Amino acid sequence: MGGGLLKTIVIFIVLATLAFVAGSLAADGAKQALVPALILLGAFALLYLGKNCWWLVFLVPPVMSALQISMVKNFPVGYFAGCVILVFWILMTLMGYVRITWNGMLFLDITSLLFFGYFIVTWVMHPVTLNMLIDERTMEGETMIGGTEYVWCLASIVIYILISIIPVKTKSVITALKITFFLSFVVVLYNTTRGVAVHGYSSELAATERYSPFGAIGFTLYTYICSKYSVLGIVASPCKIIMLVMSAIWVAMSGFREQMLLLITIAFSSQIIHRQLIPLLLVCLVGYGSLLYLSSEEMLDELPYGVKRVLTAVPGVEIKDDSIERGAQHSLDWRYEMWRWALTPSMGYIKDYVWGDGFGTNTAQFRWNTVKHHRGILSAGDQKIFAEMGKWHNGPITALHRIGGVGLFLLLFWNIAGIYCIFRVCFAYRQSVGYEYVMYALLPVIGNIVMFYISAGSFPNQFGLVFSVVVTKVLYSLAIKNGLMQPAFSRKEYVPLIFEESIAARQSKPDNFDGVVRA
Repeated sequence: MGGGLLKTIVIFIVLATLAFVAGSLAADGAKQALVPALILLGAFALLYLGKNCWWLVFLVPPVMSALQISMVKNFPVGYFAGCVILVFWILMTLMGYVRITWNGMLFLDITSLLFFGYFIVTWVMHPVTLNMLIDERTMEGETMIGGTEYVWCLASIVIYILISIIPVKTKSVITALKITFFLSFVVVLYNTTRGVAVHGYSSELAATERYSPFGAIGFTLYTYICSKYSVLGIVASPCKIIMLVMSAIWVAMSGFREQMLLLITIAFSSQIIHRQLIPLLLVCLVGYGSLLYLSSEEMLDELPYGVKRVLTAVPGVEIKDDSIERGAQHSLDWRYEMWRWALTPSMGYIKDYVWGDGFGTNTAQFRWNTVKHHRGILSAGDQKIFAEMGKWHNGPITALHRIGGVGLFLLLFWNIAGIYCIFRVCFAYRQSVGYEYVMYALLPVIGNIVMFYISAGSFPNQFGLVFSVVVTKVLYSLAIKNGLMQPAFSRKEYVPLIFEESIAARQSKPDNFDGVVRA
């Protein structure tokens, strides 16, 4: 037996054993013991993959997200894996096993540099103790705590550099995205099955409370269907229509209206790329008319509680449940009042509207609020607690508070650059094999960026998008190299059609063609 084959078998056995141990620990809820098992599993995976370890960069963050393990004590574990891989990649480069490149796009690189750089400047202006792996409430002698956003920023810089320097091909990237989709789908399906098995499901429960176990699987199926098929292809297939509607209902059962807005954004983005926007508008018009008819006939009152709560945001749709109407309106009023405080300088919650106040929280104030909460002076949902902690449930206001008007402008510029690149990449690969996996990975980024500005956006979510943005940049660079599209802001020289045809005819002939056709 060859040494290479023996090594593969041994490492495979170790990986399988560690995966079984990690799964058993996760099933038993032993999260602390799960960490070393995952570290060993990752170490052996690095050794086994060798120069192909860059696959883990694509697989780990989405799978960790599907496992709902995005952070451990304010530390992005998926991005931490990227940091380890970057060190491993640099070591292999120094030893001559691999080489590095730069899959660059000048416009996005400069925009990202300004965005990341401004966060570092904010950190210098407003220093904060980064308590990653300890309980910040027990810290003594610290005046400012927090800084989760700075941790995400530093990890995002590493991910951006790592994915940019790896020499990859278009086929390998699309294959990695395809495998990532299937792994994520399996994890989400398992979590959904386990959630339903543990908590159970009954129509009475769904009729009186928000019910979210089906939300993740619904979002996955909905995004995939919109990515792969045009609206005409969906309408022409009853099976696809049923799957799409059921997926939307599963998401709506959670009762979060921003999730439905996210689905609408994904639908419109996908059909713009499929060039089916007008048919989509017609379908939406028919769907809206159907909702109005069902509302007038009081047929929506039998829907699950979460779906009815979502429908309260649809103009003209009436829900005959006063508690749902009051709850939805209270949620809006609760936010409007806080936003008014934030935009009123005399309230003093935001001190610097130009450069921002940084991402720190005063330790003394944090502890005092905790004491008042335990004494019953403040409730968990008191607006003052959220305002003093800088949790405004609004992306732009949070940005204005933390990084000021200058940072908000840079963030908007970075978001526009990302959306522009995503649309161009999706258009370029629309006729390629595996285009649906590219769109599946990138379309939610557009939705999350839009939701940041109209809903309760947060900066960890923004930095969580860096992975998809840098993958977009790599695909953008490869598309230009492969001739799938022209570079940004480049002008194509005008050539008359008759000359284009003659040039194409000459290029189609072999160099030694003499004009005579021989038998």
